[in-house]
Amino acid sequence: MSRRQARQYLPVAVLAALLFLGASTRADACSPVPGYHINQNDVIVEGWVENVEIGESSTQDSFLPVRVTMRVQRAWKGAVPARIDFVDAASYVANSAGIGGGVWAGSSGACGALDVDPTGRYGLVVFKTVNGELKTSNVQGAVFGDSPADPLVERFRRYVQDNVHPAEPPRILPETDAPPVDQRSIWWGLGGMVGLMAAGSVLGLLVIRALGRRQDGRVE
Repeated sequence: MSRRQARQYLPVAVLAALLFLGASTRADACSPVPGYHINQNDVIVEGWVENVEIGESSTQDSFLPVRVTMRVQRAWKGAVPARIDFVDAASYVANSAGIGGGVWAGSSGACGALDVDPTGRYGLVVFKTVNGELKTSNVQGAVFGDSPADPLVERFRRYVQDNVHPAEPPRILPETDAPPVDQRSIWWGLGGMVGLMAAGSVLGLLVIRALGRRQDGRVE
Protein backbone atom coordinates (compact mmCIF):
# COMPACT_ATOMS: atom_id res chain seq x y z
CA MET A 1 0.00 0.00 0.00
CA SER A 2 1.37 3.42 -0.97
CA ARG A 3 1.64 6.36 1.39
CA ARG A 4 -1.12 8.14 -0.51
CA GLN A 5 -3.49 5.22 -0.04
CA ALA A 6 -2.53 5.00 3.63
CA ARG A 7 -3.42 8.67 4.12
CA GLN A 8 -6.79 8.07 2.45
CA TYR A 9 -7.65 5.18 4.78
CA LEU A 10 -6.32 6.90 7.92
CA PRO A 11 -9.58 8.76 8.81
CA VAL A 12 -11.55 5.53 8.46
CA ALA A 13 -9.09 3.68 10.66
CA VAL A 14 -9.22 6.40 13.31
CA LEU A 15 -13.04 6.31 13.40
CA ALA A 16 -13.02 2.53 13.63
CA ALA A 17 -10.59 2.71 16.53
CA LEU A 18 -12.76 5.25 18.32
CA LEU A 19 -15.82 3.07 17.90
CA PHE A 20 -13.91 0.05 19.17
CA LEU A 21 -12.68 1.93 22.24
CA GLY A 22 -16.19 3.25 22.97
CA ALA A 23 -17.62 -0.25 22.67
CA SER A 24 -14.95 -1.84 24.84
CA THR A 25 -15.14 0.76 27.60
CA ARG A 26 -18.94 0.85 27.84
CA ALA A 27 -20.11 -2.58 26.70
CA ASP A 28 -20.63 -3.79 30.26
CA ALA A 29 -22.71 -0.72 31.12
CA CYS A 30 -24.93 -1.37 28.10
CA SER A 31 -25.67 -4.98 28.90
CA PRO A 32 -29.04 -5.55 30.58
CA VAL A 33 -28.73 -6.54 34.21
CA PRO A 34 -30.10 -9.97 35.18
CA GLY A 35 -33.86 -9.77 35.61
CA TYR A 36 -34.17 -6.60 33.51
CA HIS A 37 -37.69 -5.91 32.26
CA ILE A 38 -39.11 -3.13 30.12
CA ASN A 39 -41.52 -2.22 32.94
CA GLN A 40 -38.56 -0.88 34.92
CA ASN A 41 -38.67 2.20 32.68
CA ASP A 42 -40.79 5.28 33.35
CA VAL A 43 -41.95 6.56 29.95
CA ILE A 44 -42.76 4.85 26.65
CA VAL A 45 -44.01 6.96 23.74
CA GLU A 46 -44.25 6.97 19.99
CA GLY A 47 -44.37 9.88 17.59
CA TRP A 48 -42.66 11.93 14.89
CA VAL A 49 -39.13 13.32 15.25
CA GLU A 50 -39.34 17.02 14.46
CA ASN A 51 -35.79 18.20 15.03
CA VAL A 52 -32.27 16.94 15.77
CA GLU A 53 -29.39 19.10 16.98
CA ILE A 54 -25.81 17.88 17.34
CA GLY A 55 -23.86 19.56 20.13
CA GLU A 56 -20.38 20.97 19.80
CA SER A 57 -18.73 19.84 23.04
CA SER A 58 -17.86 16.22 23.67
CA THR A 59 -19.77 14.47 26.44
CA GLN A 60 -18.15 11.08 26.89
CA ASP A 61 -15.34 9.34 25.05
CA SER A 62 -15.51 10.84 21.54
CA PHE A 63 -19.27 11.32 21.28
CA LEU A 64 -21.18 14.56 20.76
CA PRO A 65 -24.57 15.03 22.44
CA VAL A 66 -27.63 14.81 20.19
CA ARG A 67 -30.79 16.66 21.26
CA VAL A 68 -33.95 15.18 19.75
CA THR A 69 -37.39 16.82 19.69
CA MET A 70 -40.34 14.46 19.25
CA ARG A 71 -44.04 15.21 18.72
CA VAL A 72 -45.82 12.55 20.78
CA GLN A 73 -48.68 10.70 19.09
CA ARG A 74 -49.26 8.01 21.69
CA ALA A 75 -48.15 7.35 25.26
CA TRP A 76 -47.78 3.73 26.38
CA LYS A 77 -46.48 4.56 29.83
CA GLY A 78 -46.20 7.76 31.87
CA ALA A 79 -47.71 11.23 31.65
CA VAL A 80 -45.83 13.18 28.97
CA PRO A 81 -46.21 16.53 27.19
CA ALA A 82 -47.29 16.65 23.58
CA ARG A 83 -43.71 17.51 22.59
CA ILE A 84 -40.69 16.03 24.38
CA ASP A 85 -36.94 16.66 24.23
CA PHE A 86 -34.28 14.14 25.09
CA VAL A 87 -30.51 13.98 24.73
CA ASP A 88 -28.65 10.95 23.42
CA ALA A 89 -25.04 11.24 24.57
CA ALA A 90 -23.65 8.11 22.91
CA SER A 91 -24.83 7.96 19.31
CA TYR A 92 -22.80 10.47 17.27
CA VAL A 93 -19.03 10.04 17.05
CA ALA A 94 -17.11 13.23 16.31
CA ASN A 95 -14.52 12.95 13.56
CA SER A 96 -11.18 13.82 15.11
CA ALA A 97 -9.30 13.27 11.86
CA GLY A 98 -9.94 16.84 10.78
CA ILE A 99 -12.17 16.11 7.78
CA GLY A 100 -15.37 17.41 9.38
CA GLY A 101 -18.62 15.79 10.35
CA GLY A 102 -18.87 12.48 12.15
CA VAL A 103 -20.70 9.15 12.10
CA TRP A 104 -23.83 7.75 13.71
CA ALA A 105 -22.95 4.73 15.82
CA GLY A 106 -25.61 4.14 18.43
CA SER A 107 -25.30 0.38 18.29
CA SER A 108 -21.52 0.43 18.55
CA GLY A 109 -21.67 -0.83 22.13
CA ALA A 110 -21.71 2.61 23.74
CA CYS A 111 -25.43 2.57 24.62
CA GLY A 112 -26.61 5.06 22.01
CA ALA A 113 -30.09 4.66 20.55
CA LEU A 114 -29.50 6.28 17.13
CA ASP A 115 -27.76 4.71 14.14
CA VAL A 116 -28.95 7.35 11.65
CA ASP A 117 -30.33 10.87 11.75
CA PRO A 118 -33.98 10.32 12.82
CA THR A 119 -35.30 13.68 11.60
CA GLY A 120 -38.72 13.24 9.99
CA ARG A 121 -38.99 9.60 11.06
CA TYR A 122 -41.53 7.91 13.32
CA GLY A 123 -40.16 6.41 16.51
CA LEU A 124 -41.21 4.22 19.41
CA VAL A 125 -38.86 5.01 22.31
CA VAL A 126 -38.45 3.78 25.88
CA PHE A 127 -37.18 6.20 28.54
CA LYS A 128 -36.04 6.23 32.12
CA THR A 129 -36.23 9.45 34.13
CA VAL A 130 -32.85 10.43 35.60
CA ASN A 131 -32.57 13.71 37.53
CA GLY A 132 -35.70 14.99 35.85
CA GLU A 133 -34.47 14.21 32.30
CA LEU A 134 -35.51 11.48 29.90
CA LYS A 135 -32.73 8.97 29.16
CA THR A 136 -32.81 6.21 26.58
CA SER A 137 -30.44 3.63 25.09
CA ASN A 138 -30.43 0.77 22.62
CA VAL A 139 -30.89 -1.61 25.55
CA GLN A 140 -34.05 0.13 26.79
CA GLY A 141 -35.43 0.20 23.27
CA ALA A 142 -35.69 2.76 20.46
CA VAL A 143 -37.02 1.94 17.00
CA PHE A 144 -37.50 4.36 14.09
CA GLY A 145 -39.28 3.89 10.78
CA ASP A 146 -40.81 5.79 7.88
CA SER A 147 -44.34 5.73 9.36
CA PRO A 148 -46.41 4.32 12.25
CA ALA A 149 -47.03 1.26 10.07
CA ASP A 150 -43.32 0.56 9.54
CA PRO A 151 -42.67 -3.18 10.19
CA LEU A 152 -39.95 -2.46 12.77
CA VAL A 153 -42.21 -0.06 14.67
CA GLU A 154 -45.17 -2.45 14.51
CA ARG A 155 -43.07 -5.35 15.81
CA PHE A 156 -41.78 -3.33 18.75
CA ARG A 157 -45.30 -1.98 19.38
CA ARG A 158 -46.65 -5.51 19.70
CA TYR A 159 -43.89 -6.32 22.19
CA VAL A 160 -44.72 -3.20 24.23
CA GLN A 161 -48.44 -3.97 24.12
CA ASP A 162 -47.87 -7.53 25.37
CA ASN A 163 -45.30 -6.78 28.07
CA VAL A 164 -45.88 -3.28 29.49
CA HIS A 165 -48.27 -2.99 32.43
CA PRO A 166 -48.37 0.63 33.66
CA ALA A 167 -49.57 1.26 37.20
CA GLU A 168 -51.42 4.41 36.04
CA PRO A 169 -53.12 5.07 32.70
CA PRO A 170 -50.66 6.75 30.29
CA ARG A 171 -51.67 10.15 28.98
CA ILE A 172 -50.49 13.07 26.86
CA LEU A 173 -50.55 16.40 28.68
CA PRO A 174 -51.97 19.49 26.94
CA GLU A 175 -49.71 22.04 25.31
CA THR A 176 -47.87 24.29 27.76
CA ASP A 177 -46.61 26.94 25.34
CA ALA A 178 -49.68 29.20 25.65
CA PRO A 179 -48.88 32.95 25.96
CA PRO A 180 -48.59 34.27 29.53
CA VAL A 181 -51.73 35.73 31.04
CA ASP A 182 -51.71 39.50 31.68
CA GLN A 183 -52.59 39.92 35.36
CA ARG A 184 -53.75 43.51 34.79
CA SER A 185 -56.32 42.39 32.24
CA ILE A 186 -57.65 39.91 34.80
CA TRP A 187 -58.11 42.65 37.41
CA TRP A 188 -59.69 44.98 34.85
CA GLY A 189 -62.08 42.24 33.88
CA LEU A 190 -63.02 41.53 37.48
CA GLY A 191 -63.52 45.25 38.11
CA GLY A 192 -65.79 45.51 35.09
CA MET A 193 -67.86 42.57 36.29
CA VAL A 194 -68.24 44.12 39.75
CA GLY A 195 -69.24 47.44 38.18
CA LEU A 196 -71.86 45.80 35.99
CA MET A 197 -73.28 43.90 38.96
CA ALA A 198 -73.50 47.11 41.01
CA ALA A 199 -75.16 49.01 38.16
CA GLY A 200 -77.62 46.17 37.69
CA SER A 201 -78.48 46.22 41.41
CA VAL A 202 -79.11 49.98 41.40
CA LEU A 203 -81.25 49.73 38.27
CA GLY A 204 -83.26 46.92 39.83
CA LEU A 205 -83.93 48.99 42.96
CA LEU A 206 -85.06 51.95 40.85
CA VAL A 207 -87.44 49.75 38.88
CA ILE A 208 -88.89 48.27 42.11
CA ARG A 209 -89.40 51.77 43.55
CA ALA A 210 -91.09 53.00 40.41
CA LEU A 211 -93.43 50.03 40.37
CA GLY A 212 -94.22 50.55 44.04
CA ARG A 213 -95.10 54.21 43.51
CA ARG A 214 -97.30 53.34 40.55
CA GLN A 215 -99.19 50.78 42.62
CA ASP A 216 -99.55 53.29 45.48
CA GLY A 217 -101.05 55.81 43.08
CA ARG A 218 -103.59 53.30 41.83
CA VAL A 219 -104.64 52.47 45.39
CA GLU A 220 -105.31 56.12 46.15
